[in-house]
Amino acid sequence: SKRNARKAMVEYSVEVGPSYSYREVEIDTALLSIDTLVEVDDFRKQIKAGDQFDVQKLTEARSGISGQFQNIGYFYFNQDLIELSADTTLGNDRLDLNVRPIRELPEAVLSKYRIGQIEVHLSKSSDSVTSAPATVRYKDLLIHSQGDYLKSTVIHDALYFSPGDLYSQDAHQKSMVRLNNLGVFSYVRINYLPSARDSLAKELDVRIDLILADQINFHLETDLVMKSTGFLGPGVTVGTTNSNAFGGAEKFQVDLKGGFEWQWAASEEAQLGTFSYEFGINSSLTFPKLMAPWKNSGYRDLLNKETTINLNFDILNRVQYYSMFSALTSLKYSWGKRQDLRHIVTPVYLNSVSLLETTPAFDSIVEENIYIQKSFEEQFIIGMRYEFNYDNTYKKQLHNIYFSVGASTSGNLLD
Repeated sequence: SKRNARKAMVEYSVEVGPSYSYREVEIDTALLSIDTLVEVDDFRKQIKAGDQFDVQKLTEARSGISGQFQNIGYFYFNQDLIELSADTTLGNDRLDLNVRPIRELPEAVLSKYRIGQIEVHLSKSSDSVTSAPATVRYKDLLIHSQGDYLKSTVIHDALYFSPGDLYSQDAHQKSMVRLNNLGVFSYVRINYLPSARDSLAKELDVRIDLILADQINFHLETDLVMKSTGFLGPGVTVGTTNSNAFGGAEKFQVDLKGGFEWQWAASEEAQLGTFSYEFGINSSLTFPKLMAPWKNSGYRDLLNKETTINLNFDILNRVQYYSMFSALTSLKYSWGKRQDLRHIVTPVYLNSVSLLETTPAFDSIVEENIYIQKSFEEQFIIGMRYEFNYDNTYKKQLHNIYFSVGASTSGNLLD
């Protein structure tokens, strides 16, 4: 470096040899003999003869096998216990791969474990360290809490495992996702410990630590709108959200909005008004369950499930011409068995639009233009919607996909 004699740039040139590919892929019967329920078809699809050697792909395939063991009770089984042996002495850039368990697996690894006692420790960051929490039993849960912060049924319904169930890594992950999706916790942790009642039993006691986040939040949004019709003006939205409105992880949100616009460009003769203002209120109440009039046992296995009720009001005043009132209410169900898939059904939404007041100037324009007259008629619209979303952007990978498609109808069926 001309500026610093103690600094230098180093360039490296790397020449890579030819890549290896698999000649044979063999899975040792000792691995399959641990449990006959373990399938290796997915491994053979990912790693097969003729494929190019890929460490990342091989690691993911090995993790898939260990995950199967963990989903049928083998709590202490992990991918490091699966040994990968590659013979690269064949020549012609070919190798043989052998997949087998390591020698002398510990007894704990070869044992299936069941869920024992489940304890939930629910707290707030403001809890006193000197006060002892109260203990409440709800079904098969022991819940320790210093206050009546959250209904016990919400926590119970979020768990995919119960006492007596075989340990399952999938059930653990789904429970974590469902607890976090409730939107009321700042911290979620699930730990598994050897049974305190019987150290020789193949049982795992579960300790779930939950710390509640701040319940009430405020938000402010401002914007500047410029329209092709020559109107320009500012807008503001201020609102509050209660993430645990009634103690059952219900999310209640209220937004107050307002805006003002004026005509900055030259107006046309048929243009309606030179300035206007608008104000309204948007509110929604979301329940962490499907509140349908019918019961379905399949609801229990849904990873995402919400019922939302919306109620919006809006008043627009086009000064010197008219003032308009609109109201919208809807009932919406949202659910999905996987984190990346979601169905959204709005079985009914109602939208009412009506003129509150008009001026003689406005009436004279409407009488001369049938199109404007029709567009300002009082309307009461009933409709329904369906939407499908695929979103894997939560995954840490090079390429992600967000896809949404939907359909809606308004009034046609009833008409």
